[in-house]
Amino acid sequence: MSYVELNLSLRVAKCTLKVTLAHDFTENSFTLEPYFHSHPKFEIHAIAAGQCSFVFDSGAYPCSAGTIVVIPPHVRHKALSLKNTEVHTFSFTFSMEPAGNGPQGSLDSTFLPLTAPVLVDDDFGGISRLMAIRSELIERGIGYYEKICGELLCLMSDIARSIGHESRPALPSEENWVERIEAHVASRYAASQGGCQALADSLHLSARQLRRICAKDFNKPLRKLMLHTRMEIAAHRLKHTRIPMGLLAEQLGYSSLSSFSSAYKRHFGHSPSRDRTL
Repeated sequence: MSYVELNLSLRVAKCTLKVTLAHDFTENSFTLEPYFHSHPKFEIHAIAAGQCSFVFDSGAYPCSAGTIVVIPPHVRHKALSLKNTEVHTFSFTFSMEPAGNGPQGSLDSTFLPLTAPVLVDDDFGGISRLMAIRSELIERGIGYYEKICGELLCLMSDIARSIGHESRPALPSEENWVERIEAHVASRYAASQGGCQALADSLHLSARQLRRICAKDFNKPLRKLMLHTRMEIAAHRLKHTRIPMGLLAEQLGYSSLSSFSSAYKRHFGHSPSRDRTL
């Protein structure tokens, strides 16, 4: 995939904004097996469709379509789809360089002090602008570069304005235990990745607290919740990848293909081969 790097000099903002866009900078869907990572630059994820949870070292925060997530440099994170939804995003990275020693402009004074992620509601047409930018990158018509620059300047100004007035910190709270548990269970889908105590430790809960939350909010014990998640991941991979069934069974923590097939049939009422579509 080729990359286009746009170096924009913003006289009003008194800084240089450098944005890196891939030729096609959209993700069709979040993987069900994400990993923690960070970037040396700022990162923006705009959720165009679906529901997901961004997981940081401090906890998880649920996001739905129309949310823009701003992640500062070197902040570890991963993203998980929620409720088996297909999640479509626009993502890009950027850096900022103040111009000289004068007073800061509106953009660098907003972004540079950020040390924790923030979430912004897209009530200014940001995702529509990103769709237009993507089309220009793909078609490369006359004046595409100038149009992309203009759209990016408007987008970043609107995001900065929203951060100053209406953004909300991406911090855990007692109200989003369901999303946090869903995210952690999805990232520990293999049977060999520990049980209740290991998951409770990762959430900074006691095993008793975790069991109580699962019974109250999921209406099922943790063991059944993890089995359900494991089976949903298996079904997704069978339908959308060409992974050999034996390797899939191994990745999901089963000792043999036959034990995986038996568990799959008990859960769905039919063999895994029936859901193999590729």
